[in-house]
Amino acid sequence: MKKIFVIITLLLSFFSGCKSNTDDFSFSIKDDPIHSIIISDNFHPDLKYSANEDRAQTMMDYFRNLDLTTPYLESPSPYDYTGSTTIITVEYADNSQDIIYYKSGLFISKEGGYWYKINYTEAEQLNKLIQTLGEES
Repeated sequence: MKKIFVIITLLLSFFSGCKSNTDDFSFSIKDDPIHSIIISDNFHPDLKYSANEDRAQTMMDYFRNLDLTTPYLESPSPYDYTGSTTIITVEYADNSQDIIYYKSGLFISKEGGYWYKINYTEAEQLNKLIQTLGEES
């Protein structure tokens, strides 16, 4: 009986120290001060518009509030969808940057990361933010 108790205690200790796999997959944006956001797309790479830190803050708040913890690993792949890919380059005050890809109004990914499917309401919010920043440029 004592052996079973020791084994159970050891197993519980081991598993309580394990990190959840979803932590490794989460879509996260740095909370650092931003300098600007530059938006373009794959169909018109020369057509770019940008927003300074004041106008870009709303978009950064949007990204930081997305709840994306489970990557989209299903078929078809986001690469199989037709349509444009919006490229959002976030330039931080320390000269670092994040590049975010928004594909066909359905998927979002940070450069080098997983694709995540976003729901219709989140996609509509992002579309409005992009359109607003484009109009203000």
